[in-house]
Amino acid sequence: SLWGRFSKPGATHDEFRNARLKYIPHMVAAPSWLMTIFSKLNADKPVILGQSGVVQKFFHGANYMEIDIQVGGSPVAQRIAGAVLNAADNVVVEHGFAIEGLEDSELPER
Repeated sequence: SLWGRFSKPGATHDEFRNARLKYIPHMVAAPSWLMTIFSKLNADKPVILGQSGVVQKFFHGANYMEIDIQVGGSPVAQRIAGAVLNAADNVVVEHGFAIEGLEDSELPER
């Protein structure tokens, strides 16, 4: 299964995970200036994190998987994070994550 391949421990699977973990942001509420910046940077579009300059580290335990996402490697992500943090009291962002299916056998529509 797609989840089985994604969650399998080991550094050899990091390339697969970096190519498939998709971040889907949705800014629900924010000051208008921040909404404008968010829109101009296309920050509301889904993005494959491992292909955007963002560093991801994967940790596994007996019953969990943790993903450390470091936005410092991406200038765009740094600007977005900085702007959001400056207005954090007035910002609501919904964060979604998905594992992108590329082959027919990985898609739910099959």
